[in-house]
Amino acid sequence: MTEVTISGTGCITCLGNSPEDLLAAALSGQHGLSTDPHLGLTLGYTNESLIPSLRSAINNHPYGRSLFPNGISEDIRTMPLVYLYSCLLAAMKQAQWDHIPKDTGVIFATTTGYVPYWEDDLVAFQAGKISEQDFTVSFQDHPLSRPLDPLFQGRHIDGPLRIVTSACAAGTQALALAHQWIALGKVQRCIVAGTELLSTLTIRGFNSLSLISKNPCAPFDQNRDGINLSEAAGLIILERADLAKTKIASLSGGGMSLDSYDMTSPDPSGHGIVRAIEAALKNASIPAKTIDWIHTHGTGSQANDIAEAAAMSHIFGSVTPPVSSTKGLHGHALAVSGIIETILCIEAMNHKTILGTLNHQQADEKIKACIQKENLAFDVRRILKTTLGFGGVNAAIVLTHGLGTN
Repeated sequence: MTEVTISGTGCITCLGNSPEDLLAAALSGQHGLSTDPHLGLTLGYTNESLIPSLRSAINNHPYGRSLFPNGISEDIRTMPLVYLYSCLLAAMKQAQWDHIPKDTGVIFATTTGYVPYWEDDLVAFQAGKISEQDFTVSFQDHPLSRPLDPLFQGRHIDGPLRIVTSACAAGTQALALAHQWIALGKVQRCIVAGTELLSTLTIRGFNSLSLISKNPCAPFDQNRDGINLSEAAGLIILERADLAKTKIASLSGGGMSLDSYDMTSPDPSGHGIVRAIEAALKNASIPAKTIDWIHTHGTGSQANDIAEAAAMSHIFGSVTPPVSSTKGLHGHALAVSGIIETILCIEAMNHKTILGTLNHQQADEKIKACIQKENLAFDVRRILKTTLGFGGVNAAIVLTHGLGTN
C-alpha cells in the first residue's frame, strides 16, 4: 500500500496563529475561549488584530505575490483569504515547497464559507430594506469554494477539487478522502484545508438546539452541558511518502460511515462511529491494540460523548487506550475541527505527550472509556482520531509517528 506522509501544516485558532501556539496552550492548559457579553455564551474567536500582519506577510511573500498580484486588500471580508493563505504558506515552508507541484489535489472543508458577509444583507433584502442589486453584490460570495478562487483562477492547481460540507465531520472526512486519493494514485499530493468564521446563523442555529454552553465545555464530565463554538482555519499537506522532502507524521488510514439515526444526534450505541473506526483500522492494516491514544470529537454535549464512549468500549473492550478531547482548549470549529485537532495530535505526538481533557472533573458512570484528564508524557506511536457530524456522518483516521526529512 502507498504510504501517505504529512509534510506540512498550518493553523489559526483562538489560541494563536500556528501549530506551535496550539501545542503551547495545550501543554499549559490555557484555553482561548471567552464569554460573549451580548450573548452570554462561551465562544472561541480568532484574534482579528493579527490580520494586518498576516496580510502583509502574504503580500510580501514571493509565492504570496503570485497568488495575489495586486495584494490582499484591507477589506475585513478578506479574513478567510488571509487565514487560509497564511496557513498555506506556513505549510509549504515546512514541506519545503516553493510552489505547488503538479498533480496536487485540494479538498476543502467548511460549513459557512463567507456566510458572515452576506447573511445580514439576505435578511435586509427579504425585509425590503436593500435593493436586489445591492444584495446581488453581497450574495456573489455565497459559493463555499470562494476562498479557493486565487488558487484555481490563477492556475496554481492542476489537480481535482472537492468541497466537503458534511457538517462537523468534514475535516476528518476530507483527510480520509485525501488518503484514499493518494493511495489509489488519483493524485500524488493533496492539500486538505478549511476555514470557519462564527456567524449569526451558526450561533443561533446551535443555540436553538440548546447545545451551546455558557461555560467552557467539559467533555465526558458528569456535569457537561454543551459545546463552545469557535472559528479557525487549518491546512495539511499530504504527499506520497517517496516524494516528500519532510515527514512529520504518516496518515496510515481512514474510514467513513453514516448511521442515519437522527439529523442532529448520533446513534447512542455508537454503531456509526464503530464502523468508521473499523474501516480506518482495516485501511491502515493494524489491530486496535496498537493504538496508543484516542483523540475524540468530544464536544461536551450529552449525546455526542455517550455515543463516542460507547464506540470506544465496543472496539477496545473494558480497558481502552487513553481517551481525550481538546475542545475545552480551542472550542468546536465545526468542519475545521478535524483538521486543527489532527495538527494538534501531530504536535503532541512529536512532543511525546498524550494530551488530557481540560475541565473533566467528575466521571460519568455511563461512560466506561478511560478518559485521560491530565497531560501524560508518553512515546506515542499511533493515534486514532474520530469525528462525528450532524446527519449521522462519522469519520476516523489513524496517525502514525514519523518525524524526519528524506
